[in-house]
Amino acid sequence: MRVLAFSLFLLLSLNTHAAAQRARPSEANVTEARALFIAGQAAVDSERWADAVDSFRRAYLLVHAPSALYNVAYALRALGRHRESRDAFEQLLTEHDNLSEQLLTDSRRYLEEERGRVAVLMLMGLDPDSTYTVRLDGTGRSDDGQRPLLVEADPGSHTLTVRAPGVDQPFVWEGEVTEGAHVRVPLHFEEPATGAEDGPEESHGGVLRSPIFWTIVGVLVVGGAVSAGVMLNRGDTVSPQSDRVYNL
Repeated sequence: MRVLAFSLFLLLSLNTHAAAQRARPSEANVTEARALFIAGQAAVDSERWADAVDSFRRAYLLVHAPSALYNVAYALRALGRHRESRDAFEQLLTEHDNLSEQLLTDSRRYLEEERGRVAVLMLMGLDPDSTYTVRLDGTGRSDDGQRPLLVEADPGSHTLTVRAPGVDQPFVWEGEVTEGAHVRVPLHFEEPATGAEDGPEESHGGVLRSPIFWTIVGVLVVGGAVSAGVMLNRGDTVSPQSDRVYNL
């Protein structure tokens, strides 16, 4: 395994704008950061990527070394957390403007890859004058007023819930998205009929199960109509290589 190494002195003496705004880290912080880099590298070698993220992130908070932030982004990439990985690579390139040629090249390449792997749910039919409560997998997402409202997601299975002002029943969508998929989700809100007899349309947990309902709110992938849960497939997968982890 080939590890690209950088001396701690070189990293901490980089004359970047971000570095100029921070005080030089204490010797105790540098010593702790070294230990965290060793722990992070050990986690990478055994493919314990979540542990690697934790170690490298703590190291970055201590010394703000660009290599630490790069390693955070790289480990997030290996975990399939492409939104966070993209954001970390963007932070690296924005806040550290004097990277080595190799680090700069790798960061730009992975940033473009991660941007292409983030999926987007396009919420169609929302009232531009209303503000909706949106949650993806239980985590709130902001309604910034953009229509259609775009909700980013990592590849995998997701549950989307949207509540409209003054409507008791939320819209619920469940499905699988693939890397880079742009999925149209037409929203439809329907109040339950008060005192109506049971009919062919039943409500369970706020999700209407009738064939008519799913015909209306069927998930459309940009470029063609497909059934819910079948999305665009880019055909490429992430194959993390531990030889691209940078050391202090």
